[in-house]
Amino acid sequence: RLEVGQRVLCYDHLSRATRFAAVQEVDVKDATETQWVEVTLSDGATLQMATDHPICLADEDGVHSYVVRAGNLRPGVHSLERLKVVQVEVTDVQLLSNNVSG
Repeated sequence: RLEVGQRVLCYDHLSRATRFAAVQEVDVKDATETQWVEVTLSDGATLQMATDHPICLADEDGVHSYVVRAGNLRPGVHSLERLKVVQVEVTDVQLLSNNVSG
């Protein structure tokens, strides 16, 4: 359960980097009264969210951003930025001495 003060990883559009930010407010709603949308991305990933969830999108210049509600996203028109974590194969392991600097 998300609580005020917890830190979540997010994308900071001002610095154009990921960072941890403290949760300022938690708004709990009855999900049965919420209209949901499933957004499918070109790589096959799917996201489920409330239709009124704000999505920050970048302008064509990639510098300025604007907000669109998830229910107003349009295929072929909008693109989302997402953090993608992938596994990378280990290619080598070497035992180091206790004195790493020498």
